[in-house]
Amino acid sequence: MSFFIAGQKIDKVSGPVTLAVIKPTQKLLRFLMTDDAPSILFLGDNHSGIDQRCDESKENIYQTFMQNRGLILKALGDTWYKALDKLAKNRPIDYHVEAFFPFKFLQKEEYLVLDRNNFYNVRESVMNYLPRKYLTCFSKRHNKKIHGCITDNIRYHLVDIRFSPTNFLLQGDDKIDKSEICYETEVIQNITCCALMAVEVLPLHKGSDKTAISLLKIAVESPIAFAESFYDLHNPYFITNSLILKQTRKFTRSKDARLVKNGDEGFYDIENPLAEEYRKFFVDYYRFYLEKILKNTFTKDLKDKVSECVYKFEEKMRHGAYVKAQELKLCGLVDFDLTQTYGSYIKQFLFYLFLPIMDIYFLFRSWKPIENMGWLSVFHAGDIHTTILRLFLVEKGYYTQEYLCNSNTRCLTLHDSKRTTDFHLDSLIPMPQLDLNPIIDPFVRDEILDLLNQ
Repeated sequence: MSFFIAGQKIDKVSGPVTLAVIKPTQKLLRFLMTDDAPSILFLGDNHSGIDQRCDESKENIYQTFMQNRGLILKALGDTWYKALDKLAKNRPIDYHVEAFFPFKFLQKEEYLVLDRNNFYNVRESVMNYLPRKYLTCFSKRHNKKIHGCITDNIRYHLVDIRFSPTNFLLQGDDKIDKSEICYETEVIQNITCCALMAVEVLPLHKGSDKTAISLLKIAVESPIAFAESFYDLHNPYFITNSLILKQTRKFTRSKDARLVKNGDEGFYDIENPLAEEYRKFFVDYYRFYLEKILKNTFTKDLKDKVSECVYKFEEKMRHGAYVKAQELKLCGLVDFDLTQTYGSYIKQFLFYLFLPIMDIYFLFRSWKPIENMGWLSVFHAGDIHTTILRLFLVEKGYYTQEYLCNSNTRCLTLHDSKRTTDFHLDSLIPMPQLDLNPIIDPFVRDEILDLLNQ
């Protein structure tokens, strides 16, 4: 059946290939130890370009509206975001995008400029429209958001913590030091450097020789064991730097979330009733991802090549072919012949290995308890992320699916054939919404009036 926002039927959304809405269940509320959690709207993106969108001309928008088919909203434009903004007046909506920019620089004037390209070597896609054109929407500088963002009430977040510092176009002397690189990105780079070039890396535990190269070795043998080793509540580097875990530590309903010294072993534990449950959730989702996606992408040939690279790395270490990290530029080239022989395999393996990381960060960030928690969390990301995460949350009983439609093109007709009644997105708001004006005013009505007056 049809899809409505604030009483207005939406015929199409131009840009995404999938739209889905899920609603939290009692199982999720018990898991979070709360009586409130946001619904989730998934907007799946095809990263390969921006073509095959709907006819976005004013004439077509007008004809569609006058034929009572509903509105055409543009995700590569303002109307999709302004429509949602109508539902965020009394209680916020959180909009999460698969992109990232260092938080420190999100507050600087020179980056909060319309149409400034803040990213390097990042594909143009519908999903990247907001951070490319309206990075100011993601800043905490309220005065800049008022004058530079396309909406008034939505809170925007950048959640792709897999980004590398080499993706950012910084100004002048601006630098990103280690304290500003999230743990997840640094681990990816350390594993890559270590595997390709025999670079010394930080130990994962104080007083141990377990390093990032062993994580790669573990991952080849068992991705699930890798997930368990990666999300390590006893690793001081992880619990103090991980952006994923920082969201977990903010679950302070019991007021017990804090770091405590664990005896004389030189590392710390996190005291939080939810911390271990979240670790189990992370591993469970990784297992689900492996079953749905990774088992078909981690081919025997790929794993054999990575294993061979790890073996040769260890052989060189045993024979003294060792280079200290500080003597190299991060991920520079070393004449070990491993880069040329195995580079493409390592990069492909790591790409798949870290696919679930962003999804978990989005979830944990959506669930963290704040005073003015949003009623809806939007996840605008690659279609593979939105699809697998939705399937996991619904199959495991944490959410119920309320609406689903998809398309082979970037012109998404909103029709769910499995529903017997129309779906009103604002019906999920857990509190009454007063004084809701029709969303055709002003951003569509003005276009229609202009056409009538011509």
